[in-house]
Amino acid sequence: MTHSQIKERWARNESTQEWYDLLRLNLDADYFKNRTGVYAIWYTSPNAAPVIKIGKGDIGRKLKDDVSNPSIKDFSSRGTLKVSWVTLPVDKIDGVEAHLMKEYSPILSSNTSAEPISINSITK
Repeated sequence: MTHSQIKERWARNESTQEWYDLLRLNLDADYFKNRTGVYAIWYTSPNAAPVIKIGKGDIGRKLKDDVSNPSIKDFSSRGTLKVSWVTLPVDKIDGVEAHLMKEYSPILSSNTSAEPISINSITK
């Protein structure tokens, strides 16, 4: 089954147009209540921005788990941890996650058997 590319706006700080700093993000904000989709965590460095993790599900709850996870938090010694996400219908989440796993090859990865659903890159 072929899907056309999903075009979504990746979340950024509205006032600065910068990516969100994961460790400074208020994950208890009402904004995150019942917000599901996919997200990416990476760290900034002078030469690259390696993706640490692609996640999915309840974005606020999952990011809270990630902030307290030493396997992720330890990367903050290499650069600022950044995060962005897109809200998606539940039936698209697994496929978009599969696509992003393939596109970004995150450092901490998990296996997925879902058929990839293309989405615009995080940089766009």
